Amino acid sequence: MGTYNDLDPTDQAIVDNTVNLIRGAAGERARAWNRQAAIADDENAMNLIISIDPGEIIPNTSGLAGSDDITRSELVSVWNMLELDRTANDTPENRAEMSKLAGINAMYREP
Repeated sequence: MGTYNDLDPTDQAIVDNTVNLIRGAAGERARAWNRQAAIADDENAMNLIISIDPGEIIPNTSGLAGSDDITRSELVSVWNMLELDRTANDTPENRAEMSKLAGINAMYREP
């Protein structure tokens, strides 16, 4: 097994590019966990969503290109998938590792 310095400049550039992509992904994931935690903490909004009939259509008001209306059941299914990721992986240990990659400012969480 070699070292980074054993790589030629072309291979170092490939490694650098991939590491920088991972750094950005780590920061994005931490910020996504922050948003998800804020959503989960809003019990009023979550209770209102759960009170809607499962097959009821929730109109798309996002303005996101290509997005569409969604049923309450579909919304809850996606939310559960996102929350499973956050609750399984948003740990102090993982955040410490991600902070080394992305920097604390990329991962800021309100107290």
